[in-house]
Amino acid sequence: MSAYTDGLKSTYKRITSNSYNDIRWAKIYKLTPEGFKAKIQRIKGVIAFDKMPWAYKNEKHWITVAPYLIQKAYASEILSSDDKSMMLSLSAKNQTFTSKNYTPGQSYKCVILEKETEGMLVEAGLDSRFKNGSQYGQVILSDFWNQHDFTLAKVGDEITLCFLEHLEDGILAMCQPSKYTHWYRHKPHNLIGNTIPVTVHKEGTETLLKGYDHFNSELHMDNILHEKVSMQQLELYFQNLKDKEVISCLVSDIDHSTHQLSLLLTPEALTQLDN
Repeated sequence: MSAYTDGLKSTYKRITSNSYNDIRWAKIYKLTPEGFKAKIQRIKGVIAFDKMPWAYKNEKHWITVAPYLIQKAYASEILSSDDKSMMLSLSAKNQTFTSKNYTPGQSYKCVILEKETEGMLVEAGLDSRFKNGSQYGQVILSDFWNQHDFTLAKVGDEITLCFLEHLEDGILAMCQPSKYTHWYRHKPHNLIGNTIPVTVHKEGTETLLKGYDHFNSELHMDNILHEKVSMQQLELYFQNLKDKEVISCLVSDIDHSTHQLSLLLTPEALTQLDN
């Protein structure tokens, strides 16, 4: 019998003894269909998915996060042991974590667990390398500033998202960082009913409007909304706007999916047109 085997037997006997008082740190080294293979001081064992420190609603989530858990060590207890094979059945459910505080507007690294037509479920525990355990987050399609990014993203990808708020079920509501910078931080919904400066941008034959020279905007060309002014007057006014000209408009609505403000001409502007 080799010295290596003798050493394993000695270690196995020591860590399975009822008198062993130290923490049994199980280091994960491989994913299996039922859970993870782990070692306690070179002694092999298995931690089933339902014996891991946190739970997922879908076992497929374990497969997605598995690459990030390799070489992670968790305090464990021995559920059963086989003296002949020196294999251990382990539980890491009693592993404790300190809670992580999420700050609105701050970005966190996540991994995509599920993707559907209108949104994603992500694992935000990746940001702390799971030192604080697991934390579900979700981001809906309209909370991507660039929806092409949503189309390209796939399950297993790392993604950086901004925290918005805690939902009732404890899940984090999140958004793309650029959406937070360009939209939530400026709180455009507070602009509804207010008059704002709008900058005109001429690009060839196209006329673009930017509220506060920032938000994409659209001027309603509807004489029903603009009383006493004809469609011809409205269209002529719009066509005659000059590049970099700043006009005042009333914000009537916002569209969160297109990140666009809906505008009406102010009563003062309508009076000038009518005259």
